[in-house]
Amino acid sequence: TCVAGTYKNANNECLICYSTCSSCDGPASTNCLSCQPGLNLNQDTKECIVTCPPMTMPVNQVCTPFSCDSSCLTCSGPNPNQCLTCRPGTFKNSNNQCQVCDDSCETCSGPDNFSCLSCKQNSYLD
Repeated sequence: TCVAGTYKNANNECLICYSTCSSCDGPASTNCLSCQPGLNLNQDTKECIVTCPPMTMPVNQVCTPFSCDSSCLTCSGPNPNQCLTCRPGTFKNSNNQCQVCDDSCETCSGPDNFSCLSCKQNSYLD
């Protein structure tokens, strides 16, 4: 077996991993199995990167997929205060959480009936 930071090639020689990898299965930047401190493993490309791709977050130096909170349409993380956009009938408040519009609103910019951007059927804006 090879020591940490090296891999065994076809000739059973232990060779050094690419500089960003702390363990690997080949010589390239796309052969990483784990990363040097401060880097995260992109599991799709097997590369060590600083910032994880969209809809993933670093967990123990591995870019791990996450789902948005059910109140969010799009998000930057799995928590309710990480909404980027909201589902219809809700609006994003100052804490980046999606809140339900007033009952009279189809779409809104705030929680009150005077914050309607559009109205439900059979209602109109004053």
